[in-house]
Amino acid sequence: MRVAVFTPKRMANLKIIPAVGGNMKRIPALSIKGGNIVIAENGNYVPAGEPVEVLRDLEKKGHEEFYIVDIEGIEKNKIQIETVSRLAEEFALWMDGGFREVGVVEDALILGVETAVIGTKSVRSMDEIRKAAEMSENIAVCVDYFSGILKWGDIPEDMGEIARILADYGVKKVIFSNLSDDAPWEEALKTFKDFELWFGGNLPDNPDFEDVEGMIMPYSRLIHS
Repeated sequence: MRVAVFTPKRMANLKIIPAVGGNMKRIPALSIKGGNIVIAENGNYVPAGEPVEVLRDLEKKGHEEFYIVDIEGIEKNKIQIETVSRLAEEFALWMDGGFREVGVVEDALILGVETAVIGTKSVRSMDEIRKAAEMSENIAVCVDYFSGILKWGDIPEDMGEIARILADYGVKKVIFSNLSDDAPWEEALKTFKDFELWFGGNLPDNPDFEDVEGMIMPYSRLIHS
């Protein structure tokens, strides 16, 4: 397997999109598996660097927050405790761990994660979101979209219904994550206008939305060699 390692020397020569563009923040989204940063390539996860080194280099280039996707958490519902705790000691982390229930969300927050991200395609029920929101304000709900809302359990299919329920739960932060070639960005803007709204996933080539807090941008999109 080819290993695309981002060494400190290589990182120093990369041009990285700034952390702020226009009125929007940009947070790098990086995947971890087996204690490494990984990049998806041809259906496999290719190691791409030691996490602390990669985040330190991104931090030097102006990024202050990082969105960590725990692949093992998504696949096994089990956080990579050692890697996540080591990163949380030094960096401000958002984390998507494929959380199914509130107990694992609590585990992530105890490790020091600043924002635990609960995705509609992973969480078992709306009640788990309710319990997480009652437990902590440090959560975000990711509304996953692929030609419709990606959901499990009793998650509503209608964006407006999701927004109403999340508001009742006291959720403040929402990510609208597009996993398809196109997405109803304007509908999402209107539907979640009363939340701190972030866009992520498969973003337009030149994203420039008003009334959006910022973008969760894949690591590969941030790097220009």
